[in-house]
Amino acid sequence: MISYAYLWAREAATGQEEGLKDRPSVVVVARIARADRHEIIVAPVTHSPPERPGDAVEIPLKVKRV
Repeated sequence: MISYAYLWAREAATGQEEGLKDRPSVVVVARIARADRHEIIVAPVTHSPPERPGDAVEIPLKVKRV
């Protein structure tokens, strides 16, 4: 986990270039086999559900307690 000024898509759509506040976030590195490259994703950790449920990964209760 890192602290990161996450820029939400709705903020970017209004022309903002930086997030409004630091949020706990996770960094995910995934290898994209078809292009033989790495993609780095920074995902915010939040209590609010996303507009599209498929865009979220729930943190298991066991991990939340740590």
